[in-house]
Amino acid sequence: MSPTSGFHFQMYAPALGPAVKWRLLSGNNRDMGRGATTFRDAVACREGIIEVVQRLDELDPIFVPEGNNNWRWLLRYHGEPVVISGHAYDRKVRCKEGHVQFLRHAPGAYIRDDVMSSARRWSTAATIDLTDRPVEPQLRSSSLTVSQSVIGAGTTAIGSSQQ
Repeated sequence: MSPTSGFHFQMYAPALGPAVKWRLLSGNNRDMGRGATTFRDAVACREGIIEVVQRLDELDPIFVPEGNNNWRWLLRYHGEPVVISGHAYDRKVRCKEGHVQFLRHAPGAYIRDDVMSSARRWSTAATIDLTDRPVEPQLRSSSLTVSQSVIGAGTTAIGSSQQ
């Protein structure tokens, strides 16, 4: 995919300062998924996005019931959440479709250079509490060995050969 597809990673922060997060947006700015990690700055956030995209086949997906028949998905790396759905889904099948859409579009999405300042987005960022909740683990599509590096290395060209 090219930048003309409209899918892009947006970095955002509560205010200008040391905490930055990211989310994948569709061409019509629908939230497709968010990073579960807070980064110290935009450079580290950009590197984290790139490494997540490079390791998509190494992340374990799970689907979590949220109550009122709502579902959320997340991707874990060594048991720790790395990516979470940007919103709850009203049906499990739609949750799984949202997960597939993230996996399909993240590799071709571009990273916006700017960091949006939004206290509202920061305070309403999606979180998933796995305490005392049944989860539905899924088998990974790859059995590659993963290094112990922290998610976060690379440059802005996600879909290029810089992997």
